[in-house]
Amino acid sequence: MARSGAGPLLWGWDQILGGFAGCLRVPSVEWADGEDAENGRSGLCPELDVGVRKACAAGVGGLQMKMPLVSVVMPTFNAAIYIVEAIHSIALQQYPNLELIIVDGGSTDGTCEIIEKYMGDGDVVLLKTPPKSGLSRDLNAGLAAAKGEFIARMDADDVSFKERFTEQVHFLVQNREIDLVGSGVSYIGLHGGEARSPATHLEIRDTYLVNNPFFHPSVMFRRELYDRGIYRYNSDFDCDEDYELWGRLIGAAKLSNLNWALMHYRIHGGNSQRTPKRYRFKRRALKAFMEEQKIHQEELLDALVEFQCSSFISPVMFEILRVYGKRAEDEGLPRLGWVHHRLIHSRSYGKFIEWYWRIKGWRM
Repeated sequence: MARSGAGPLLWGWDQILGGFAGCLRVPSVEWADGEDAENGRSGLCPELDVGVRKACAAGVGGLQMKMPLVSVVMPTFNAAIYIVEAIHSIALQQYPNLELIIVDGGSTDGTCEIIEKYMGDGDVVLLKTPPKSGLSRDLNAGLAAAKGEFIARMDADDVSFKERFTEQVHFLVQNREIDLVGSGVSYIGLHGGEARSPATHLEIRDTYLVNNPFFHPSVMFRRELYDRGIYRYNSDFDCDEDYELWGRLIGAAKLSNLNWALMHYRIHGGNSQRTPKRYRFKRRALKAFMEEQKIHQEELLDALVEFQCSSFISPVMFEILRVYGKRAEDEGLPRLGWVHHRLIHSRSYGKFIEWYWRIKGWRM
């Protein structure tokens, strides 16, 4: 089921700042706006409104009279060109009980001055970290400042749909066994279109070896993961910090994705997986995950790193992956995501690679 964002992405300052008065600064269940206020409704999507209200009234999390606080953690660095859109999308959320924690890593383009225009009642917090402290450390600083029962991620160049937090809170309230939930995205950038992530915990596990199973800025999780020391970014990782984190969480928590887009996700032309640094950190993350899953095979690790970083599959890699895929089925090991079935059933490398590039071209 597809979702779409509503309304223009860029408004004037008065409209944007006014959005906070109807969203971040009114935390009670009785929040309403415009015609909804006159009719005694909350302003949420009708179906989700009922679901969230019932859960809160039943005492989920001990909050009978108040919707759970959601802390949104957003790192920034020289994001002046995009930050207004990003904050605007948080200000106009249907979900009423939010705080926005922005962690700036030394911007020099006026990003902080823009953010300061939104500050005042404590619902927008700006933390400044030393330049070049690293994204992982900045994210951990934001998590440490979060007060919410739920914590959500957001990037400074992305745009959340107005229903995003309502739908994710509703899902977590109704599914107490799930610790973290992400969503699909609608791309902004080179190609457009939408993308989905694997929905169930098993599908997420079975995707990890060949793909990142989450769009990082789409996730929301229970603060218990942070309090228990599980949801922490590894400060040794200069990139792929989210991928390394998911590898640890798969064995320590229950994960899920909503199967529709809840945000606009920006693709930049300079994004590249093919750098020595990315190869190095991808390998570290994959090796740790494979050891946790009792997979000890160096040539498989090499093939998976090459596949993820370059999208290339040589005849030798094809055979390595195909043999592992059959073993995974026999032994209940993590599968190979979207290429698994075709890999183990292809009669030849030629047939497989013809299919692969046809599908890969469509996916890209």
